[in-house]
Amino acid sequence: MNTKMDWIRNCIMQISLQERKKRKYKLLETEVQKLRRLPKQELEFEYISLKSEYEYKKNILTLFFLTIILAALADVWNFFYKFIQKTIEYTAQAGNASKTAEVGFFIAVIAAIFVSVVLIVSLISYMKGLYSLHRSLLLVQMVKDENTEDGS
Repeated sequence: MNTKMDWIRNCIMQISLQERKKRKYKLLETEVQKLRRLPKQELEFEYISLKSEYEYKKNILTLFFLTIILAALADVWNFFYKFIQKTIEYTAQAGNASKTAEVGFFIAVIAAIFVSVVLIVSLISYMKGLYSLHRSLLLVQMVKDENTEDGS
């Protein structure tokens, strides 16, 4: 009976903030130890590689945001409005306007939602990668600074 309670307590602790912080700290310590064992030139190479990749991804993200903002300003979403308008015009001539307009509106809304979700998911994924890269860069910077202080 006691082992079941321990198992349940361990499961709950796995989700707790305190336990997650402990696991992140242990992971951080292993990464720092690995970086401390690197020779100075390899550490410099790691720093330069991470820094250039981080700056590149940051610039691409800025460009991505600029593109989306320009697209919004250029009224790209106006296409969906025109699609609905044309659907209503054609259906008014055909006779069964309400059902066709309803289907056209539904298709336009689904397309707009799909495009928005794809953009948001890709942006979130990219941001997580950028966060991870920045975290690694800060770790290398910390170890590099430690080495500089020890060497001085």
